[in-house]
Amino acid sequence: MPPPTALPPNRDLQIRPPKLNLSAFNGTNLLDWLFQADQYFSFYNITPPRLAMVAFYLSGDAFSWHKYLYNNNLLTTWEAFTRALETRFGPPSYDNHQAVLFKLKQTSTFTAYQTKFERLSNCVVGLPPDALLNCFISGLHQDIQQELSILRPHTITQAIGLVKLIEDKSNDQVSTPSSLTLLEAPSRSLETPPIKRLSPTDMQKRRVEGLCYNCP
Repeated sequence: MPPPTALPPNRDLQIRPPKLNLSAFNGTNLLDWLFQADQYFSFYNITPPRLAMVAFYLSGDAFSWHKYLYNNNLLTTWEAFTRALETRFGPPSYDNHQAVLFKLKQTSTFTAYQTKFERLSNCVVGLPPDALLNCFISGLHQDIQQELSILRPHTITQAIGLVKLIEDKSNDQVSTPSSLTLLEAPSRSLETPPIKRLSPTDMQKRRVEGLCYNCP
């Protein structure tokens, strides 16, 4: 029996890279959009024509601003364009995100705190991982900080996982009712013995016999 013949590769079954879309920038959330734009152009290996293509990914005030730069020949390089974009639509230069990050405290749920911390840390570049971890832990509730000081996580990812375990344990303790039932002690009724009054004859008899008036 001859050996089976190998089938030719089916090109239709080859894995194709996903089709990515870059949302249009309308003047808000600039830092997030710049990050996505850089990832998008890097994925498709688009380097020289970035400046020529960016107009198709702008809308609203951002598009009008870009059109002004284009009509006045103010577009030179991609780096110069992004710097001008940050000046026009970015957060104020006097915002000290690192100072705000160090002062951040958990005031409600851990999820809300984690979201704020991640949003601020995205604006801080070059902070050592140990400093970022200490900053993250120092902003948590005091009881959670004490638990983490014993567990000693080495990364923020480990700290987040441990905090969720701590919260789950705390929620289980609150939701589980105690099985101990306190029994009321039976009340004792104190009965006052009736007062026995002596007649004058009995009192005289006890006096003669030397007995106490109150003795039975």
